[in-house]
Amino acid sequence: MATHIVTLNDINRRLILLENASMTQIGVDEKVFHAEYDGSVSTDLGSGTTAGTLTTDYDTTDDFNYYQWLSANVALQDNTLVINFILPPNFAGWSAAAFNLSYMTSLVTATDSKIKLNILKNGVSVTSEDNITSVSLNWVDKAISSSTLGSWSAGDKMTIQITMYAKSSNYARTADIKLAWIC
Repeated sequence: MATHIVTLNDINRRLILLENASMTQIGVDEKVFHAEYDGSVSTDLGSGTTAGTLTTDYDTTDDFNYYQWLSANVALQDNTLVINFILPPNFAGWSAAAFNLSYMTSLVTATDSKIKLNILKNGVSVTSEDNITSVSLNWVDKAISSSTLGSWSAGDKMTIQITMYAKSSNYARTADIKLAWIC
């Protein structure tokens, strides 16, 4: 492969051209799941503590849809949303800001309302975070970096499990999920 140097007189820069090399555009692509998440199901994942109500609604202030898990039971109750996503053919690796989940809990204390997030790659857990809470009544973003998710390939199956917990008329809410990758 030959390297040619070309001097651009008007700005006095050098441009290196690689003979017989193809140019590939590198960019970032994304998938945003809005509640009600495409291809999602609601399940108890065998917990047996599912006395509560799962609803969807619209936040007029922040302009997005969300799920809400509410329970009046005195013991913590839960419901899990499961979303499956096959990484597309243009997937070349995770962007630095690979995963983001918007959420809200009615209280800061994880003993009253919280969220647990589990991400699986082809059925094997890659990361799991429990006791996720927010400042009362404020939407917060939970980010997961590319280094936490590790190496993936086009065609890999990502399973996102979002378990919402609540008791004593408290709630947990989830809204948009954003995945970003290099293509």
